Amino acid sequence: MYTCTPTQRMANLKKRVIPVKGKRVLPSSGPTSAPRRRQRIPRRAKTAIALLSGALSLCIGIIGALGNLYLTQLRQNQFSKNVVFSQNYSLRNALLDIGEASHHETPEDISLFEDDPYLVLEVFQSHLVRLTDLRALREPGEDLTSLHALYIALWESPDSAALVFDLLVNLSYGMELTAGEAVTALSASLNDSAQYLCSFFGVAQDFTDTIATALSLTAHTAQVDVEPVCQLPEYPNGCESASAVSLLRSIGVDISLRGFVDEYLPKQDVRISFGCCYGPDPQQYYAGNPDAGQGGWGCFAPVIVSALKAALPQGSGYTVCNLSGVDLEELSLYLSFGVPVAVWTTTDGKIANEFYQWQSYDQTQTYLYPKNQHCVVLCGVRPDPGTGSALYRYMDPLTSQVEEMGAEQLSACYTSMGCQAVALLPDALADCICCA
Repeated sequence: MYTCTPTQRMANLKKRVIPVKGKRVLPSSGPTSAPRRRQRIPRRAKTAIALLSGALSLCIGIIGALGNLYLTQLRQNQFSKNVVFSQNYSLRNALLDIGEASHHETPEDISLFEDDPYLVLEVFQSHLVRLTDLRALREPGEDLTSLHALYIALWESPDSAALVFDLLVNLSYGMELTAGEAVTALSASLNDSAQYLCSFFGVAQDFTDTIATALSLTAHTAQVDVEPVCQLPEYPNGCESASAVSLLRSIGVDISLRGFVDEYLPKQDVRISFGCCYGPDPQQYYAGNPDAGQGGWGCFAPVIVSALKAALPQGSGYTVCNLSGVDLEELSLYLSFGVPVAVWTTTDGKIANEFYQWQSYDQTQTYLYPKNQHCVVLCGVRPDPGTGSALYRYMDPLTSQVEEMGAEQLSACYTSMGCQAVALLPDALADCICCA
């Protein structure tokens, strides 16, 4: 076996070194490889890649546009609340459980500043007859002979008609001149006039309150104390709840607006899915939440009736009555009894002809809700000598101030809202009047 010494190995290694431009490089063990060339992409492949990139960009653009359109529609549905324009839609006919409409014939409206004494006397007597019937229901067995005798005595001479006419006109002008006076001032005037008629016609003084109410109805003069309640800033959409709290506080129930909304007002959310609104029946639940800004819509009278029944303490001596369907003129009866009434009207004093819409959760029903819906508390009425009509007073929850509106304008708004009204009546009076 041949072996090399270390010196011979180094000599052999030096022989194998190949100098390259002054450098020593060890030769490669394999064959010399040729330099690699850069592969070119075919033109067809470039075209295909460009088309795919364009298609992808187009798809991304379409998806972005559709997403923007969806978000825009979502915002429109959320903030405009799907406004539907309708000039022929009747909310009164749409409310299926609107309540018991009044079956009493309301005397024709008159102007005390133009009509003759006998027409005024006829209206006064018609109110007196109706109030006598109510009294007979409230006080069964009471002797009403002297009241019935008054019907005949009123027509015995022209002086009787002139006397009643003068008393009514004085009451009307007194309301015009002292519109800002307290309720007690009007009550005293009515009571004094009623006592005078009792003395003049020989009627028992026990019937003074009935005659005073008849005078109030005939002269369109009534004023009721109500507790002012402002819905702002906490509840921008809580006019119904604020009006209900005003009714409760007016009879001495200590309750806050927040407590009423949180504990007694039945509510269900309105959801928006793929641009469509889904919500509850506004006759059963408040749609949304009154403190949620744009997220709160409102409710109809049956919801407030339900909430009031839950909030009214047992043994309070009052009954929650749904007076929906009663004409505005008929509501003056309750004002004359000293009872404020919550009524559904509009924020701008115009009839409701634009409506929000949403579907039921199961998509089987479509609900419409007036865009400019509002709820106020009627607390008085007085004649307007300038027009010969009546001016109604109401507490507006938006300002908590007492405002006035003409009978014709208010009646149009009230009717367009379906003639919805709610009141807390004394039990004795509620027993005589049909309540829903």
